[in-house]
Amino acid sequence: ELGKPEEAFDMFKKAIKYAPDNTEFLNEYGVSLLKNKKFPEALEMFDKAIELDPKSSDGYFNKANLLYETQNYKESLSNYVRATELNSKNIKAFINASKILSEQGNFKEAKEMLLKASELNPKSLMPYFELGKMMETQTNIPEAISMYKESINRDSSKSDIYKSLGNLYEEEKKFKEAERLYKKAVRQNFPDSVYFDNKIIELDLKNS
Repeated sequence: ELGKPEEAFDMFKKAIKYAPDNTEFLNEYGVSLLKNKKFPEALEMFDKAIELDPKSSDGYFNKANLLYETQNYKESLSNYVRATELNSKNIKAFINASKILSEQGNFKEAKEMLLKASELNPKSLMPYFELGKMMETQTNIPEAISMYKESINRDSSKSDIYKSLGNLYEEEKKFKEAERLYKKAVRQNFPDSVYFDNKIIELDLKNS
């Protein structure tokens, strides 16, 4: 295990020296640089990767992450969209693009982006889960509940969805339904089991 970022950087530099056209090395080096806030150097790696392979989704996705972190939201969105065009299974690119649109107040376009992701990836729960969170921030609780339920229909093993849905039912004072969902979350081995144990005790008191 490498103890310092500089050691990792040296290894990447050596790898790229021997394989300068390897876009995987360039992207991985760029991601490492990005994590260490070396933005100009990271951008250079991503741009090189894109130049070598203009049809690779990874370069555009990584560049979009960098641009978002440096608050260049317009260009970030453009690169996320390009990443989705090149790889329809890059669900994170869809989600991140929708977040930018939502932050800009373009909720209709943000929703359309997630619905497109869902259409192209019918087995994935993430687009509907993100739609649920978006509806929740807009205080559209019935629609948020509907989206979370659809997420569960696609994959019933993810306990954080039960947590989100349970929280909404608790806000709606539907305590028995909330308790049922929290218990399901515990059965799914949610790491924060103490949180749910306390919630269940609290709701038992409210139901009594």
